[in-house]
Amino acid sequence: MKKNNSNSYKVDSYFISSKDNAWTECDTICWNAKNLRNYANFLIRHEFFKNNKYLNFYYIQKKLQNEQNECYRKLPAKISQTIL
Repeated sequence: MKKNNSNSYKVDSYFISSKDNAWTECDTICWNAKNLRNYANFLIRHEFFKNNKYLNFYYIQKKLQNEQNECYRKLPAKISQTIL
């Protein structure tokens, strides 16, 4: 995604058939990314409603690294951090 000068974004989209070899890899990456985001949202909401405290990025990242979260580990570190 590239930003133009006029506050709009250029987006490339690709269609990958379910019969393509790359489809299963993309599906797995998207599945893990979705689960990671949902788990991070769960942690934030749970802590907020329980203790009225907001968990920041650094706390969540360290927590997921220390507990060896499956979705966090299956994705490359740069992608996992970007999702958080």
